[in-house]
Amino acid sequence: MNAVVYCTKAKKLFCVKCLNIFHSQNNKEYVGACGSRFLCLCPRDLNIYKICFKCGGNCNKEIGNRRVTLTQDHFLFNPTIESVKLFEKHGANFSSTHPRHGNVLNYYCSSANVDPEVLEYLLSLGVSPSVSNSRNQNPFQLYSAQPNAKISVLKLFSKQLESELNKTNNQNESIIFGAVRGNDKPNYSVMKFLIDRGLDLEVRNMKQQTALHLLCQKTDPEYEAIKLLVDHSKTILMADSEGKTAFHYYLIKNSDLRIIELFLANGETLHGHKNAQKQTALHYLFLQQDVTIKKIQFYLNPKHNLDIDQKDIDDFTPIHLRCSLEKIVNPKQTLEVLKYLKKSCGANFHQINSYNETYLMSYCRYHNDPEIIEFLLKHSKDVNHDDNDYANTALHYILCPSNPKILYKLCSLFFKYGADPNQPNDGKNTPFHVLMIIKATFKLIKLFLDNGADSHLKNVCESGKPSHLLSQFKSKLKKPPNIVSRENHKNLIDIFNKFEISLDDKKNNFQESIKKLFLDEKSKDFSIIVNQTNEKIQVHKLVLQCRSKLFQNMFESIEEPNIDHVQDYSKRSKESLQLLIEYLYTGKIESNKLNRKIKSQLEDAADYYQLNENCSFDYYIGIY
Repeated sequence: MNAVVYCTKAKKLFCVKCLNIFHSQNNKEYVGACGSRFLCLCPRDLNIYKICFKCGGNCNKEIGNRRVTLTQDHFLFNPTIESVKLFEKHGANFSSTHPRHGNVLNYYCSSANVDPEVLEYLLSLGVSPSVSNSRNQNPFQLYSAQPNAKISVLKLFSKQLESELNKTNNQNESIIFGAVRGNDKPNYSVMKFLIDRGLDLEVRNMKQQTALHLLCQKTDPEYEAIKLLVDHSKTILMADSEGKTAFHYYLIKNSDLRIIELFLANGETLHGHKNAQKQTALHYLFLQQDVTIKKIQFYLNPKHNLDIDQKDIDDFTPIHLRCSLEKIVNPKQTLEVLKYLKKSCGANFHQINSYNETYLMSYCRYHNDPEIIEFLLKHSKDVNHDDNDYANTALHYILCPSNPKILYKLCSLFFKYGADPNQPNDGKNTPFHVLMIIKATFKLIKLFLDNGADSHLKNVCESGKPSHLLSQFKSKLKKPPNIVSRENHKNLIDIFNKFEISLDDKKNNFQESIKKLFLDEKSKDFSIIVNQTNEKIQVHKLVLQCRSKLFQNMFESIEEPNIDHVQDYSKRSKESLQLLIEYLYTGKIESNKLNRKIKSQLEDAADYYQLNENCSFDYYIGIY
């Protein structure tokens, strides 16, 4: 019978032999060497260790397939001086090494909670502080990289402080690299302690980077830490294997003027740092969120030889990069900067990049702040300028990412400055086509029509050519929007005059009503009656005309239509027309009312003319 003990922490019964354990595959159940199984294990409880040793447990035996002894395992979990002496009493071998992790000191110093009393006791027992793990890191290096490293603990490593201070690991990095890399905010007191004892700051890793290079790659590094390294470095101007100095890395992510002035005082220059894309320090600044007028004034000081209109390899100016950011945290600050650049710096707002994009187009791809857009519209040379990709204009772009609540205001601004709602892109999609794809309100439709939008222009899909997909915004349009939104019924009643037509063979006014629908300008919309549910559905005339000429050609079958799809349905009976409308607007149709061939034709027409709310996404015309 196996002896058991109750653990007060885990509140479970354990077999004393099961300290020799390994994990099962499901990582929930533990299996003891004796075959006992249990769901929770807390072998670090001191009382369990005492009972284990009393029953003859071996603290130097490896635990399962981990190849870690019970002694080494214990030092991962905050050992006390009492527990260390308990293990020593029962023959623990503190000097045994793991092929990957080293000895107990390596385990212990990997934790930030190192007790100086425990460390000093282990050193007094002869445990070597020079044993390295598989990364060639000794306990001294491991502890120095901890966020809460204390000088009082570091002083206990007297031998390392004297002879191994500049020892490097297998990446050729000394102790200072770990101290810089391991913390969001490097421990200034530890860094100063090590430097005062002769730490060599010129050591370079495999990428030819110093500790200063690593520190400058952090976001918002502390001024005191950088000043400490700069003041004690002899080669701050030296570049790494990519040709970048520490100052170059700093400029990419940061713009603290105190630190910049510190580097400039030590021989650096703002104009001397271009990357492979030929971007300058000013480009880097405009890619950051915190761009202020004060910083711009500093950067554009004539002595720094920087130009606000200087272009990179893709002809992007700093302003282009700013407008192209996917996220701008403070639009108000950005607007102030743009106004300052135009008024006080003479920035050219007519710049075009290699993609043939203006500042306005770059901004409208991702943003919709009305004040910034109005400012860019005011200073744009041509509001209808199109790009190289798909010949889209800024109006094409602003329709897609914009909040519907402010879209009316944005479109009004564009029309105020002469935007053309009928300018097609490569897919022959005008901004009005795009408006029909997104969830447009009737107020927006009326705004476009009042500003000259042509509802009869065809896109590439209607002319039978391949269409571009709305790839960038595919995730936002998981299914095509409904042609008529039920929540807009009240607005229809309030705004437009209505009349009803009944698609019934018994009525004689069918053709007359259809002509009135499309020829009478005063009649804006009508209702259809769905037989299955006996409910009336509001159908907006303008939406029908804008989405496709299918209905107009089908209803006005005075002349033979030219389009094959329309020709098929113009010869159908009034009952078939009713079924078609019901299907297109409700997605509901009784299968016994149409044979398979006719139903298939209706589905094809619905997809082809993008009128069925259930049609597949891939038939939708996009602006990309």
